[in-house]
Amino acid sequence: MAWTKIINSISAWCGVFIPSAILILLAVVWLCTGHQMQTDYATAKNWIPDLGHWDTIVFLSSMMFAFAGLEVAPMIAGRTRNPQRDFPRAMAVSAAVIVGIYMVGTWALNTLLPAGKTDIVAGVMQAMHAAADTLHMPWLIPVMAICMFFGALGQINSWLVGPIYMLQEASREDNLLGDRIGKLHPVWKTPAFALTVQAIIVTVLCFSTFISPSVAAAYWMLTALTTITYFIPYLVMFPAFWRLRKTQPDTPRSFKIPGKVLPAILPALGFLSIAFAVALLFIPPSQIDMGGYFQYAGKIIGGAVLAVVVAEFIYHRAQKRNARLGMAGGK
Repeated sequence: MAWTKIINSISAWCGVFIPSAILILLAVVWLCTGHQMQTDYATAKNWIPDLGHWDTIVFLSSMMFAFAGLEVAPMIAGRTRNPQRDFPRAMAVSAAVIVGIYMVGTWALNTLLPAGKTDIVAGVMQAMHAAADTLHMPWLIPVMAICMFFGALGQINSWLVGPIYMLQEASREDNLLGDRIGKLHPVWKTPAFALTVQAIIVTVLCFSTFISPSVAAAYWMLTALTTITYFIPYLVMFPAFWRLRKTQPDTPRSFKIPGKVLPAILPALGFLSIAFAVALLFIPPSQIDMGGYFQYAGKIIGGAVLAVVVAEFIYHRAQKRNARLGMAGGK
């Protein structure tokens, strides 16, 4: 875990903050040296996304997925001095900073590269190539490639270690996945068997991208499958919040949404937003060749159903195993 924290810290600086700062600085230098902005923002209509085509709005689901994980924040709300005051302030500041970074980063990207020519996978490096060629900075590409490498390494590390330790903790508490999943390595104190299983699953998913028409299609398909799998629990979480707030109003909580109207409106908005994002995933983007529609929709439905079925099977199997162990212990 110590190495995990070090890798995440390095990747955050080298893979996020430094590249973002360089991208914004390049956009400023680009304009200050007399170059024209590559995306036309002269008219007000170009500042507003094209919402007239469903195959363009579909990318909204991937943008919403970028904000996934906010449900973890309330877990640490109780560690603040005044959660009822500090938690909503922290969420408001975080939302403003995140949206601001996205907007400024998009502006910088579109300054260096036309929006219509931006690739969904390599858009940042495309902009860097354009800036390096025009501003005569051949050294920029290797530097940014190294930064992007560390950024990708940090993302892999976070998605690799985080879920595994969650599964390991769940296995230890309720024995959901059996003793082998929760067992730690005797030397490195890591869930070695769980990491091996995860590596096999990820390898299979990576090889499955070879049947996609293009790299962009494979990237979008993996993004869509991850998004719908991640959002399915959200569709249950928001109604569960409303139900618990109604049936257990006096339960002590670190943070409690005030009033009687907001506790009903906020989960309703969250549920409708997630449901809308899930529905958008079934519309293939027009900018990417995803093959036939039924093939595209079949992959998304099949992936979601497979994830839910496997999870339910593991859970019910663990319940039966724990019941047998409890009966054996009682005897």
